[in-house]
Amino acid sequence: MSKIIGQCKLQAKLNGQPIPHFFILWGDRGAGKYLMSKQIANNNHYNYVSVENNIEGIRQLIEDCTAISTPTLFYIKGDELSIPAQNALLKLAEEPPSKGYIMIGVRNIDNLLATIRSRAKLLIMDNYSVHELNDIFDLYDLGEVPRDILCRVATTPGQILEYVDKDFINMYQYALKVYNNILKVSTGNAFKICNPIGFKENDGYPVELFLELFKQVVIDEQKHSSYVDYKMIEYTSLALRDLRIRGANKQLIFDIFVLNIRTLRGEIIC
Repeated sequence: MSKIIGQCKLQAKLNGQPIPHFFILWGDRGAGKYLMSKQIANNNHYNYVSVENNIEGIRQLIEDCTAISTPTLFYIKGDELSIPAQNALLKLAEEPPSKGYIMIGVRNIDNLLATIRSRAKLLIMDNYSVHELNDIFDLYDLGEVPRDILCRVATTPGQILEYVDKDFINMYQYALKVYNNILKVSTGNAFKICNPIGFKENDGYPVELFLELFKQVVIDEQKHSSYVDYKMIEYTSLALRDLRIRGANKQLIFDIFVLNIRTLRGEIIC
């Protein structure tokens, strides 16, 4: 994604006031945090540096901030920033450089230390309307994909592009297969059904994308009792919440999700 869609309120706010020296940009996956950071730098004629989100990257940032002579925006992806790295970053939070602007893009703000949050200006990205999500189809040639389903599952333009890149139609059919069979087969076969799920980059269907899609399939299909489908949605939401935690064990979270779903076998109406 190379163009920011929507975010009119936030952009108007940023255009109408000085840029904070230390701030957090909070938005969902694919909301455009990186693009917004680039736009802020361009609009204010700042240099731009993307910081590695590890302790070495933060140490380099501190060193760079003491040497810069021209206004520079430093962008950090905050969700995977370790505790030691965040503690090191506190030095800049307490004494921001005069020509440095530190922006932390984050999806789950609870992944940041309270001491970081309390010292930063918080900017929140707007939710996207269905109309705004549909704009992505006018900007990109996404082929023959079901817009209506995509715009129900995805909440940001970036998520739509993720789904298309990961073969959305086949993933949807796969999620439907899991929904129709996970309560009917043995526990061993339930895990076998889920073999196409990947827990590393470029390894099968990304677990978070699958769970988002599975949740929408449950909402759309509702073939079981209202209690079973409600609990399926609840267990899926819990797994998605846990996946957003820094350092989450994706395999373990997904295995617990499958076992939770399996507890509903006694409730299924055949």
